[in-house]
Amino acid sequence: MKIPCDTIARLSHVVASPDSDVDEAFKCFRLENGKVLASNRSYLVIEEVESFTGTFYIRATPELIDQCRTEAQWSGSIDFTPIESLRYTTAITTFGCSISENIGYWPDSPSDFDAWRERIVDPCRTPVPASTGPMVLDLLSLTQLLNAAPNGLVTLGIVTGK
Repeated sequence: MKIPCDTIARLSHVVASPDSDVDEAFKCFRLENGKVLASNRSYLVIEEVESFTGTFYIRATPELIDQCRTEAQWSGSIDFTPIESLRYTTAITTFGCSISENIGYWPDSPSDFDAWRERIVDPCRTPVPASTGPMVLDLLSLTQLLNAAPNGLVTLGIVTGK
């Protein structure tokens, strides 16, 4: 599956940092049926890309992010080839850079990231009551969201409860 390097470079601002105390899946990009998702458990960013089938996790390694930031300037892309039977994913960029390690993450059990539709999309299908209080946003987190947006515009939706 081919993913634009620009997408990986931008969404890398939202992926949880390697030293954060979250499930390993949130330190990865989630590739799911033509979408790339990134989340740090506070925010979720979704971008549609070229159509593909399946769900895979790609580790957000510094090597991958640096290469994608470099090649994004020239509209490069990265081609991921997951091999489920070996639990191994290869990656090669437009410029021929091959990621030297297994770039895939293959969880042994479902994570909270797997339930993103049930926890975010489904609750948004029913209207929520009007807000009665202020919304408090962390400036650093909001900056991460803006850096992930291709046009600099962000739409915020609030989901309450579990």
